[in-house]
Amino acid sequence: VPILLADPVKKVIGIVHAGWKGTVNGIVKKALDAMIIKFGSDRKTITAAIGPSIGPCCYKVDEIVIKEFGVWESGFGVAEFIKKQDNAWKLDLKKANFVQMLDIGLLEKNIAVEDFCTSCRNDIFFSYRKDGKVTGRQLNFVMMKGI
Repeated sequence: VPILLADPVKKVIGIVHAGWKGTVNGIVKKALDAMIIKFGSDRKTITAAIGPSIGPCCYKVDEIVIKEFGVWESGFGVAEFIKKQDNAWKLDLKKANFVQMLDIGLLEKNIAVEDFCTSCRNDIFFSYRKDGKVTGRQLNFVMMKGI
């Protein structure tokens, strides 16, 4: 899951890649903490964009992954982004990172979430899960004008 972060007040930007391991280990929180501690960013002015990635419709995970998320603390709870459907566990990484950003104090109105599932839409995106090991790559970037 690509996550683009920007603080227009302090003129700080960041990019995070949050797979399931990074999400469990709070990679987006670590990036936001760095922006807040090192650059004096305010949670209320930081904006975030969660880019296209595999969606909960296609992202099946095993018990090992579910157990890792079971110890994750959130004010919203893991039921927000882990569901059992058709005898398979489905994980919504976009929602999990969205929840982490809300827990940290980002404003919901400042977080944009792209709804495309890269596995469902492998006609316009590459998908490791759908295409197998031989696949292309996506590119995400963030910039500030006038710096």
